[in-house]
Amino acid sequence: EVELEREICNKLIKGTEMRPFFPLPARRIILFPYIKDGDSTRLIEERDLNQQTPKAYEYLKENEMALRSRERGKMNNKGWYRYGRNQALDVVSLPKLITPDLAPRSSFLFDAYGDFFFLGGAAGGYGILPKIEFHPLYLVGILNSQAISFYITSSGQQMESGYYSFEARFIRSTPIRTINFNDPADVARHDKIVALVERMLELNQKLSSAAIPADKKLYQRQIKATDQQIDALVYKLYELTAEEIKIVEEATQ
Repeated sequence: EVELEREICNKLIKGTEMRPFFPLPARRIILFPYIKDGDSTRLIEERDLNQQTPKAYEYLKENEMALRSRERGKMNNKGWYRYGRNQALDVVSLPKLITPDLAPRSSFLFDAYGDFFFLGGAAGGYGILPKIEFHPLYLVGILNSQAISFYITSSGQQMESGYYSFEARFIRSTPIRTINFNDPADVARHDKIVALVERMLELNQKLSSAAIPADKKLYQRQIKATDQQIDALVYKLYELTAEEIKIVEEATQ
């Protein structure tokens, strides 16, 4: 067992723990020895690390030789405890949508506070920074709908496992229904989807903490019903015909 200061640790979730709307409980912690400096992120100085988070610094010192020997000695210098790769360090702690790299269907969730860190590659996922004109939960509802899940999986790449790739090149062209905020009917649709996604998050939270089987079944039924309401709204937003809806639902069962 290792005791570390909370402020230098973040939750780490793998792709298999990313579920539609709501992740499974995080079982891993990542030590993040970096600090925001304006719009960028920089490594915490070793002296400051020792003063501000002495337990974490002690843990790093216990592993100093292993950390310095990474990448054939390339890390054997002043920043011996830094990450070997620095892609996305400036944005990983921002609010974002997250999708696993591989999934049987759309599994987008919203990290409202930038709490969740994740890996890249097949075991990890991708982060999406939402544009401000949309409520992030509107995007979560759209992307997790059966209609959009059908679009991505149909136009993407299926693996031998039956899973589909949700990497950037397959989700980049996903059609997002824009909202005319001068149209009260459009605003009402937007707000209804946001409200339903909020309901999904609340129900998933209750399901995650439920201990009684009867309660779990109740929340599962309510989640399914709310999910169906979101699907119905998305069908209307995209003006799908009855025949098109039938194709989508048969393909996504």
